[in-house]
Amino acid sequence: MLRGISFWLFLIMSLLSVENLGFAYGARTVFNGLDFAIGEGDRVGLIGPNGCGKSTLLRVLAGRDEIDDGRIRLGRGLSIAYVDQVLPAGLEALSARAVVAQGIAPADRGIHAYKVEAALAAFGFSETQMDQPLAELSGGWRRLVLIARAAVSEPDLLLLDEPTNHLDLAKILRLESWMRDELACPFIVVSHDRTLLDRTTERTLLLRDGTVHSFDHPCSRARELLTERDIAAARARAAEEDQVRRLEASAKRLATWGKVFDNEKFSRRAKSMEKRIEKLRADLTVVARPDKRDLRLAGEEARADILLRCQNLSVVSPDGQHLFSIERLNLARGDRVAILGRNASGKSTLLRKLVAEAGARRDQLAATAEVYFSPQARPGYFDQELSRLPEERSLFEFFLHSFKLGDQQVRRELARAGFSVIEQDRPIGDLSGGERARLLFLLLKLEQPNLLILD
Repeated sequence: MLRGISFWLFLIMSLLSVENLGFAYGARTVFNGLDFAIGEGDRVGLIGPNGCGKSTLLRVLAGRDEIDDGRIRLGRGLSIAYVDQVLPAGLEALSARAVVAQGIAPADRGIHAYKVEAALAAFGFSETQMDQPLAELSGGWRRLVLIARAAVSEPDLLLLDEPTNHLDLAKILRLESWMRDELACPFIVVSHDRTLLDRTTERTLLLRDGTVHSFDHPCSRARELLTERDIAAARARAAEEDQVRRLEASAKRLATWGKVFDNEKFSRRAKSMEKRIEKLRADLTVVARPDKRDLRLAGEEARADILLRCQNLSVVSPDGQHLFSIERLNLARGDRVAILGRNASGKSTLLRKLVAEAGARRDQLAATAEVYFSPQARPGYFDQELSRLPEERSLFEFFLHSFKLGDQQVRRELARAGFSVIEQDRPIGDLSGGERARLLFLLLKLEQPNLLILD
């Protein structure tokens, strides 16, 4: 951790600084003792494994969640804009234009209406799309609406949580260009997109094992430096543990001699050595905890040659617009197919139609002649909105009632997926986007599908 006079001067001059910051969900500590600062012109990438607390930290900095320990210092009059991973409730019925306008004070919306249109146009929205309700826009376009809303508020600090979620390559490149060349304010961005982070950030905060590691480099170089630290720490820890083992053997030998020969000198030396061992144990070099999560999908392979057949399939948007057609598609056992296309081209619409047809077959309803699933096909669906997970139910309760596994087996499966016993009684709605995705993969693992449909 940074210490010393220069660091405290940096804190005083910063837009935002945190000192000894701690946050917990009940008995589970998410992070503790965090110290860092954000200054003028900083472009910071916040990275780390799923569930380490990145989204929680952004919410804390945005004032959405209360801290349990430490202090957050904000510059006088500092305005912070925050873009969450999840679309806030109540926005789907509003147009893109109306949502972005929320970033401007009501009294100024008439005067600055041009800023709304300019912000949306910068991300590639047409006039028609600007007036469409969010419910009719794809997930990628919705993300850009929320980012545009934050941008027009002209904040002093922008917090972005997984801004590239649901974006196609063209939109990611457009967002990257905007962040690099047009975004004037400092920002903290949470992302797993290394290319975006390397091209748009200059600093990296890496959150792991409840602590933060700070680097004055973009993501890839920061990860290299952390790996070097980890290797050095592992070597130091091994040498320290070897020294402790040697001292323990010596202390045990001296204690034995003291008893056998009734020699107080040997006994005192043994006790002195034991105190030294205790101090060495207390000062052992900290090493990163290994990731023991196990989410391998290992369903039984279907025996049918053709699992899915589409013929003269028409894909239509929710408002009835024809998007594209599939004249013929056969998905054979062992096939791995990628669906590519720009945002709103109908990729998710196609997958939802396939899932609906699979459900009709399972429920013995009349499926269309456009789609045929083999009777041996067991589709498993990962939807981009993660809507299969009920937000109000706890992790444990949901899986206990979804599968006939028994209490202990459910808890073991959740633990293997990286959810400790303490976390298993949390509502699913409290999880970060990455944690929910991990939970949905666990659901697929237990369902044991032999045909995966992943959005």
